[in-house]
Amino acid sequence: MSDVQTQYRRAAELRQTAADLRKRIDTGEVSNDSERDLFESQAQVALRIADISEQMAKKSEARARREAEHIIEHGHASYDTSDAEVRSTLRYIKTGERPSAEERAVMTVATGSTGGYAVAQPLVQSILKKAHRQNPLLALARTYNIDGGNPTTYVPIMSIGTVTAWLAEAGSRTEQAEPTFAQVTLTASDLAGFWLTTQTWLDSFTDGEQLVIDELGASCMQELAIQLVTGTGTGNKPMGIATGATNGYTYVPGLAASTISNTSILNLIMGLRPMWRVGASLIMSPATLALCLGMAQPFTGATQPLVNFDGEGNAWILGHRVYESEDMPAVATNSYSVAFSSFENSYAIALHRNVFVIRDEVTIPGQVRFIVLFRVAGAPTNTEACVLLKTAVS
Repeated sequence: MSDVQTQYRRAAELRQTAADLRKRIDTGEVSNDSERDLFESQAQVALRIADISEQMAKKSEARARREAEHIIEHGHASYDTSDAEVRSTLRYIKTGERPSAEERAVMTVATGSTGGYAVAQPLVQSILKKAHRQNPLLALARTYNIDGGNPTTYVPIMSIGTVTAWLAEAGSRTEQAEPTFAQVTLTASDLAGFWLTTQTWLDSFTDGEQLVIDELGASCMQELAIQLVTGTGTGNKPMGIATGATNGYTYVPGLAASTISNTSILNLIMGLRPMWRVGASLIMSPATLALCLGMAQPFTGATQPLVNFDGEGNAWILGHRVYESEDMPAVATNSYSVAFSSFENSYAIALHRNVFVIRDEVTIPGQVRFIVLFRVAGAPTNTEACVLLKTAVS
């Protein structure tokens, strides 16, 4: 789903939330004036954010229109075609022409069973930039860039800290034990995306080679986003953040079998140690955020909404930024629907700097098959720095 579609859908969900809140007022579900005022205030906030989302969508549409006009006028997207790697990558995709000797000098060529050529870094960064907007964990977690043929990297985690001692001014300074470190192993696997087309289409469609790269990258990043949240760590997939006890994170119960409340959100935030709580953020699905929009801050007499929004439409709960991820589990029995963490400390992603593209016009006569390979890994690191909210009584 594109950014524009996501923004329009978010606006529609917020308008529906506002309608539901006002329906509860009209049907007499609220019992006193303060609750009615709170619900009406939340409905108005939801409508304001819906307006902001629609404005952002319209701006995105305008940017896309300008990009399309640029392509029509210049025959390519607004990346730097003077870059030798960019020119060579796009020509290889469109025609199958191998890079010249001069171009190979600035490119990475895969050998052996991998084959293909490394996608130019400006194109890779364009893919990752879009992915960061769609998957907040890619932007929040600590990313390690790996290179070369070794798919494994090691993340050191201090298991026993420095030893301290109180000493007299003139007392002896006895040497203490050294801190010890454990390590988390990140073993990257290949995430492959496939695209099937014809040479006729590539020849006739303006900027088709860029579309191939964009679509292959988007499909791979969408799959990565899912696995960074719900992956089990098996079958060459990362271990996700919302898999519960299997990933080592602790959880707090939502105090109900099938829903969450403002009190459970408060318990989640206070369940993270203060040293990790500063600067920590929440990740939840849009549906869970919509549920939180109907809640008041705990112990305020239902006078303050739980969710506040800044001028850019970003949601905040009790001073902590809320990020939306469509891949987070919905609120349901035994699901882990909200993560609260200093994600830079609790989760690590290893991403190989080279993204390889293979062009195959032989296997299927008359058609051209593209394969793009991202080498990536993801795993929890410091499990103290993340707490999950589990929809359960205990």
